[in-house]
Amino acid sequence: MFFGDPAGVPEPATWAMLVAGFGLTGFAMRRRTKRVAIA
Repeated sequence: MFFGDPAGVPEPATWAMLVAGFGLTGFAMRRRTKRVAIA
């Protein structure tokens, strides 16, 4: 049986949001680490 479309490759907008989310998370973690190290 076949139900709808296969998953396939995500759209470019999905990849952009994924990369932006990881980038913002990494930036926040790096920023927080620097504050702790200075204090």
